[in-house]
This record gives sequence, C-alpha cells and structure tokens, in this order.
Amino acid sequence: MIVSAPANASDEDFRIYVSVRDKANNTYPEIEIHIQTSMPELSIESTSSTEGGIRSLGRSSSTRWSSGTTG
Repeated sequence: MIVSAPANASDEDFRIYVSVRDKANNTYPEIEIHIQTSMPELSIESTSSTEGGIRSLGRSSSTRWSSGTTG
C-alpha cells in the first residue's frame, strides 16, 4: 500500500481504515492506521486493529513506517 500526502499538506493528524481480504476471499476486521503528515514526509506512527485482526491471528500489527519524497 502506498499513501501519498499532497504537496501542499500541512501538519495533519488523521486515521485511515484498511479492509483486508485474502486469496480465499476471507475477510478480516478493519485495521486502523494513524497518519501524521509533515511536508514533504508521511509517517505512519502506529496501527491497531479495531476488532483483534492480525493480533488475534498471533501476529503483531505494530508498524512504524516513514518515507521521504523522491524525485
């Protein structure tokens, strides 16, 4: 998944929700991703499942990801 902030983004704080479906067409609870933007970088500070999701499968859903701009 790639999340891109607009070039004119200011410091913002918002959440997105990701729905997961596997190859067997099974669905899983939504995963909440907390996003903070700061020009020109986007940082996902943490993720959590709204109903257990990945954690209930015995895996960690904690993620820290950041990306600078390229070009």
